[in-house]
Amino acid sequence: MKEFFETLRFFVVSFEAVIVVLGVFAEARYSDQVLTLVASIKVPDEQLKYLVMLPAGLCGWAFVSGRKLLFPDKDKSNVLLDWPES
Repeated sequence: MKEFFETLRFFVVSFEAVIVVLGVFAEARYSDQVLTLVASIKVPDEQLKYLVMLPAGLCGWAFVSGRKLLFPDKDKSNVLLDWPES
């Protein structure tokens, strides 16, 4: 029974899900305060120009890391790709 709850917690109530739920709760409950806080943050234009490119860079890094994980350069035997047919 413990393994079932651990699996349920891992797939359903993950750390990321808790962060999203807390964010939605904060927006719903404290909408005015959140808008005031966001409006009070001033980012210089020069920094904002580079911050806009950050998500694209992280996306590219994730794709490159995933490709290296799935197709390692040093693994010439294709252990991860050649599964035995059972």
